[in-house]
Order: sequence, then structure tokens, then C-alpha cells
Amino acid sequence: MKVAVLGGGHGGYAAAVEMSERGHEVWFWRRDASALRALLDDPRITVTDFRGTREITIDHVCEDLAEAVAQAELILCPLPAIAQRDLAGELAPLKLEKARFRVAVAPRIEAGPQGRNEISFEIETNPGAGFGSLSRI
Repeated sequence: MKVAVLGGGHGGYAAAVEMSERGHEVWFWRRDASALRALLDDPRITVTDFRGTREITIDHVCEDLAEAVAQAELILCPLPAIAQRDLAGELAPLKLEKARFRVAVAPRIEAGPQGRNEISFEIETNPGAGFGSLSRI
């Protein structure tokens, strides 16, 4: 699947890595072009987790929002609520003809095993049809 990940915070990087590792073609965009520069020069993200340390290559790193969503079948926006309205305003005039989904991602913090907090994301794939889990992508 062609996935656009919009947002350069921890959630954006985590979503780009997760989707890349699951074999999806990822377009990554963040508003702050100067902060994006290192990833534009070398599109690899070093990840360290319970599986060890590895480098994940992001297929397409974009400075232009229109380029990031042009091929998208799925758009992930793991941004704070205060940033969603501005991004929606930037996305509104773009043609999203190829996108099969309009996506709203809302992080939810839950108590996990041994009292640790876990963050999960829910994706609205069809307004009014309920939520699908990110793990199903």
C-alpha cells in the first residue's frame, strides 16, 4: 500500500518506520524543512527496540505536502490535536483522488502489562463506520 505519513514528531517517525517495516511504500513529510534536511540527505532511520538496532529506509522523503499525498492510498497524521486543523486546511485544496481512505489518527494511552503505558492508534477509514486498528494495516 502507498502510505503518506504527515508529521515529524515521534509519532510520525514511528508510523513511517512501522509502515516501512510492514512492506508499505512510504512518503514522509514534515512541515519544518530544516529539521527534515538530514533525512532528505540520507533517508534511513536508526531504530532501537526490543528486536535490537537496525536501519530502516524511508522510500520517499518530501518537502512538499502535495508530493507526499499525491500517490497515497492511506494518509496517516499522527499529530497533536492542535496541529490537525492547520494540516486539514493545507490538505483541503489538494486532489486526493488516489486516496482510498481519509484518515484521522488519534493516539490513546492505555495501561499495558506490568503497569507500563502503551500508545495505540485508531484509524478512521470510513466516517461513521467505526475505527479499524493500525495493526490491521
